[in-house]
Amino acid sequence: MATVAQCFGEVVDVHSLASAVRLAPIRQKGNFEWFIRRDHNHTRFSEFDWFSKCSTIEVGRYLGAVRVLVQRVAEARVRVDGKVIGEVGSGLCCLVGVTHDDDVDTVKKMAGKLWNLRIFTDENGHMNLSVADISGEMLVVSQFTLYADTSRGRRPSFLGAAAPDQAAGLIDELVAELRYLGATVATGSFGAMMAVELINDGPVTLMLEV
Repeated sequence: MATVAQCFGEVVDVHSLASAVRLAPIRQKGNFEWFIRRDHNHTRFSEFDWFSKCSTIEVGRYLGAVRVLVQRVAEARVRVDGKVIGEVGSGLCCLVGVTHDDDVDTVKKMAGKLWNLRIFTDENGHMNLSVADISGEMLVVSQFTLYADTSRGRRPSFLGAAAPDQAAGLIDELVAELRYLGATVATGSFGAMMAVELINDGPVTLMLEV
């Protein structure tokens, strides 16, 4: 069965695609843009009843990706029930979200980007150094709310976030790959109610997607 990424730019059967990636993430606007092939024109179609109006669609652009909110920190820690379970000094605090079509290759690519991201200053005050260059540490915390869709109403929808079992496994893969690359990594506790404390150095905050 084809995935969304494999169907990029192709006209595909709606029912097949729905079976491949689940109906819910397809129907919300936050993760994908859909175009109906109608009279050789590609018309954006965001209504929730599209499923009953067309039998084929063209996948115009896939917006799903591993998302990481990265903060350059002087120090950071995460607590569960008041107890510190992960703590780092100078380095990166990474809040990580995973969506439905992400896989091990995607998170390995993200690990490489994080490890080599040049957002630390050199002797001239320029952002030329990575966390690898400064022997910094990394705190990785799961954050499904990065996939909040606020386009409708006042209550966010999180349909774009991967199911817990999938997300937990991929975040573990991200941490394993970072450690393989040489990083010192502390983590939160997946699914727990966590309190994250940090000193943002700069401040420097970036949103990464791969």
